[in-house]
Amino acid sequence: MRLSHATGNPEYARLRAEYDAAFENLTAEFRKLQSATPASPGLHQRCQEAVRLYHERRDRLAEFLVSKPSPSKDTINILAYQLWERAGRPVGQPDKYWYQAESQLRHTA
Repeated sequence: MRLSHATGNPEYARLRAEYDAAFENLTAEFRKLQSATPASPGLHQRCQEAVRLYHERRDRLAEFLVSKPSPSKDTINILAYQLWERAGRPVGQPDKYWYQAESQLRHTA
């Protein structure tokens, strides 16, 4: 999924909001840690939890952004046939047009 398509997606908006909130929490906890005295109870554990939550939300957002639906075999077949026809219907190398069609469809999904 391209980012331009993702920005209008409600799932993207939810994941992005969760990521932004986790990042803000992480930076706030680290600011507290930087200005704290060594005896601040529980601050180190809160920072560790903020890091864990940030990584989890970052990874979920990244997974969403890089996931692309796989094109169907029928769709690939139709495009491969069109590419083969455009090439002058050469004999042999049917895989060449299949892989070319599959690649084109994956990059436009």
